[in-house]
Amino acid sequence: MVLKYQYNVIGLEGDGCSNDEIVRVLANKLVRCKWFVQENCAMFFPLRKWLKKSQTQFMFLQHGTFYTEIEKSIAWLFQQYDKINVASRKEAQFIAQILPKSFLQRRDPFLIGGLPRWDRLVDAKDISLEKKYILFMPTWRDYIDSQSVLESSMYYRKIKEFCSSEYVEYLRAQNVELVFAPHHHLINKCGLKFDLPCIQASPNTISTWIKKASMLVTDISSVSIDFVFQDKPIIFWVFDRKDKVLSKSHNNGGKILAGFNNLSKNYPNVIDDLSDVKTAIDGYIDTDFKLEDEKRDKFSGLIQNKSNVC
Repeated sequence: MVLKYQYNVIGLEGDGCSNDEIVRVLANKLVRCKWFVQENCAMFFPLRKWLKKSQTQFMFLQHGTFYTEIEKSIAWLFQQYDKINVASRKEAQFIAQILPKSFLQRRDPFLIGGLPRWDRLVDAKDISLEKKYILFMPTWRDYIDSQSVLESSMYYRKIKEFCSSEYVEYLRAQNVELVFAPHHHLINKCGLKFDLPCIQASPNTISTWIKKASMLVTDISSVSIDFVFQDKPIIFWVFDRKDKVLSKSHNNGGKILAGFNNLSKNYPNVIDDLSDVKTAIDGYIDTDFKLEDEKRDKFSGLIQNKSNVC
């Protein structure tokens, strides 16, 4: 299918200006806006409400992709949009399961396109590196909002245990570097600092490290789908799963625990203990980080198009 760009595009990044300011500056253009495209559904609520007065249609690009069961409580999120970008028909089925039949009968809301950021990964296999890199990229915890809370948390204690000087040197002796990528929310919003002996990736270099890394260690971060796209091994490890604070976390704690349980039912390399994580990493080092065929098959069908998305 060929897309024809008939209208000018207005790009809105981050939350550097208020919805009121956007409307004031762009009012004469917004009244002619045909599509409002969002990657993060949590942004621009008042602006979306204002645009609904016109003939604007709404598309959800998605920040990541869904490849496990989805909580019914977030069905409202998808119902705000005329089109929902998905990576495959399989993902569309996961989402459709929680949507009302009346919503699905009115239209086919799904556009099978994939994440635009994958265009940067199409030729990533051609990268030649002297060293191998393991990317450790857990998602954030909503209860951690200050340096003092971070430093007293099981979350940070487990991160430091994995990224210890001893283990970093062990990997370096095998020409492997450990790269820790803290979630951008903890860095940009909370201003937190992580004191670790390994390489630390800044938020604006993440796409580079996703290409360079030979494997990923994460909890349930959506970055895992970028490694599925590249056929690279992934270890899923919710290192603070037994922390009582996590289960009481008002926003993302329950989602993290539910996501871990769903992953363990459907996908490989879902690991509970640090010693087993290190054993799995040793296995991948021995095979030059080759993803086993049977494990690749577990992810089959999650991404429909592995050529350029845009």
